[in-house]
Amino acid sequence: FLFDYSFDDQKELIGEVINRYDGILGFKPKAFRAGRYGANDDTINVLSHFDINYDFSYYHNHPWCKISKTSYANKIVKRANVTMVPVSVIMENLIFKKKLTKYDIEYISSFANKMIIKEIVKNPNMFFTLFAHSWSMLNRLDNYSKIEASSMKKNHFYNMLKTLKQNDIKFLSIKDLEIRTQQIVDN
Repeated sequence: FLFDYSFDDQKELIGEVINRYDGILGFKPKAFRAGRYGANDDTINVLSHFDINYDFSYYHNHPWCKISKTSYANKIVKRANVTMVPVSVIMENLIFKKKLTKYDIEYISSFANKMIIKEIVKNPNMFFTLFAHSWSMLNRLDNYSKIEASSMKKNHFYNMLKTLKQNDIKFLSIKDLEIRTQQIVDN
């Protein structure tokens, strides 16, 4: 986890990654997400040092996310001139307990998706991050030795998108996000 490293060590690690990215693609990245959300406040300050505009590491109440808590789980905030776009979460009422669940195409139920859509429709300026991994549309078989496309996961994702579209919910690019978040001040 990045939070296991000091500010200076994170600066060296992230700086090396940025240099490699720039060397291969010819430009610096605009956004970052720490693996397994394992970032802390030093990470945000390092990103600011390198002029990385967006971080997607904040995951409210997740034990591996060590970034200082924001006032609201799903609110976009700016710290050290870095716009922090959180992993969007909802409170699911399970039979014996309540649980925060991220808006993840692999794990979110149709019921929870409908709850999220109701929240977005009620609050037109609300942002929700739809989370996916590179493997979210795959079945991993035989202890990951075989991989195949999953029609069930593809259909689930398609239905999620269809429901969002039916409710006239828009998707934003990073460019759209830049325009919409220009007025956010450091928190």
